[in-house]
Amino acid sequence: MADQAIILQTSNGVDDRVLRKVVEWCEATQNTDHGTLDDWDAEFMQMDVDTLFDAANYLEIEQLLELGYSTVAKMIQGKSLEELTTLLKVSHDAITPASDPEPEPEATDLLPYTRPLKPTEQDAFNALLLLQARLPPELALIIVNRAYSSWVVARREERRVYHADDFGQYDLRNNSIAGFYLATRQIPMEPGSFCARSIVFQTRAADQGWATWGGEGTFHNSHTWFEASILRPLRGTQRARQGNHEGELGHDESLPRTWQYPDLAREAFNDRGWDFVYKENGKVTWRVANNLTACSDDRDYRVEWRRGVETVRESKKAQGGGKGFLERLQAGDMVVLWARAETPAWQNRVAAATVEIEYVR
Repeated sequence: MADQAIILQTSNGVDDRVLRKVVEWCEATQNTDHGTLDDWDAEFMQMDVDTLFDAANYLEIEQLLELGYSTVAKMIQGKSLEELTTLLKVSHDAITPASDPEPEPEATDLLPYTRPLKPTEQDAFNALLLLQARLPPELALIIVNRAYSSWVVARREERRVYHADDFGQYDLRNNSIAGFYLATRQIPMEPGSFCARSIVFQTRAADQGWATWGGEGTFHNSHTWFEASILRPLRGTQRARQGNHEGELGHDESLPRTWQYPDLAREAFNDRGWDFVYKENGKVTWRVANNLTACSDDRDYRVEWRRGVETVRESKKAQGGGKGFLERLQAGDMVVLWARAETPAWQNRVAAATVEIEYVR
C-alpha cells in the first residue's frame, strides 16, 4: 500500500506544492491529537503566505484549517497597516485611515495595564478588508476575531480606607463593609454577537497591619479582600436603549459609596437604571483577591480570568476562580469592583485598582 500512488485532484488553482504540504501534515498527525499549535506545527507552518492562503481556500480538513487560522492570526497581531499590506501582498488603497488620533500611552507607573497596546475596532476592520482580498469572507472573519480583541478598561488611583466597624457594633457577625471603589464604562451595545474572552483585575492595597489570631504575611486569617459584580441595564430604561455611558455610576455624586454588604446597593442601582446579574447560588459578587494578613505596606495583586480556562490559583484563600463570570457578561453590562472588610477593627486600605475586559464580536 505504501508503494501505491495516491491521486489527488487539484482545484481553485491549487498546485502540487500545497498538496505536498497536506500529505506531510496528514502523515505526521494521523496518530496524534493535534488541537494546539505545538512545536512541530509551528515549524510545519513556516511557509510562504501564498501557499498558506491557497491551502486555506482549498482544504476542508478541520484540524488543518484550525492550525491555519491560528497561524495567520499570530502573523497579523500587532502589525501596522503598512506591515499588513506588505505581509498579505495587498494594496491598501481601499482602506480609509481612521480619523481618530492614536491613543496616548499611559502616563502612570502605578498598576500599568497588562496589555498596554490595545488594537482599536478600526484596526480590526482594516485587517478584515485586507484579508478578504485573499480569503473568503467567512475565513477572514474567523482569523480577525482571533487576532483582534476589543477592550473596556477602567482605572482609579485614589486612596480610600474602608473600616469594617462603620456598620454595626463590635460584633463578629455584623462588622462588614462593601466599598464601591471602581466601575467600568458600559460595554458598547453594537450589532452582532458578543463574547467576553478575559478580564484582568489589579489592585494595590493593604490592611491595618496587625492581626489578633495570627496569619501574618499569609492569606490565612485575611479579612480584607476585593469582589466583582456585573451590573445590567434594567429593561426599558434609557440606558438599555442607548448604552455606552462612560463610567456614569463612578461619577454619580449622589450615589452612596459604602454599604454593609454589596447586595444592599441594589435599590440605589435600580433607582439609576441598573440591576445585579446573579450567580447560580443567588449571590451578586465574585471574589477577586484577598490582601495579605497584617501587612500595612501596599502590595500589588493581579487576577486574570479567561473564558473556558480554569483559573490557576495560589490558593482559594488568595483569589477567586471567577467561575461563570465571563459567561454571564454581556454587551451593555458594566463591571463593579468592591473593596471589602469584615471583623472588628479591620480595614481595607486601597491605593489603586484597574479592570481590563477583553471581548470579541
